[in-house]
Amino acid sequence: MGRRGASRPRPRPVAADLEDTITTRALALIPGLALALTLTACGGSDSGSDSGSEGGSASGSSSESASASPEAAEATGEDYAALFTALTEQQGKVQQPGSAEEFNAQADFPDGVSVADFDPQAQTICVQDENKGISGTFTGAGDVGVVLSDGVCGKGEEVSKLVPDPANQDKVKIEGDQEIGQPVADVFAQQSGS
Repeated sequence: MGRRGASRPRPRPVAADLEDTITTRALALIPGLALALTLTACGGSDSGSDSGSEGGSASGSSSESASASPEAAEATGEDYAALFTALTEQQGKVQQPGSAEEFNAQADFPDGVSVADFDPQAQTICVQDENKGISGTFTGAGDVGVVLSDGVCGKGEEVSKLVPDPANQDKVKIEGDQEIGQPVADVFAQQSGS
């Protein structure tokens, strides 16, 4: 009955179990993602020479035209999940960014996707899709959680939020629009089960 040579089967999330919460491993992933992304920045202040990168507009000017675009009303939970997936796929490629501009210069995001806010001290990163008019802010310290907004970083309104469940430390609650938050919760669960 030993499982010596057998690989461990991956737990598959059950939709009913994930309706309002996701697993404890996913809970650890929320602050873990922000922490992992921000800790790489903490050690890399030497590589901070910004030599005219094209992605340097992430801190303001390109954001103003994409506030709450008409596409934002049509954005689906899958769009938000794709935004989160794009961020996590680039995490391993980015080495010690000190700013959103440095993060974008090293990352290979899909068209319209960029990191608009990156704060290693607050362990916060905001990724946005200007084409869809959506964003996600990941915070690993203080007010831990993931906020999904219907506009670009800093200019949108909160649509859904994944937060630790105060009633059950092993769970994460989806607040707000369940149809928007659930696909992101599913991605968390899939990635934490890997």
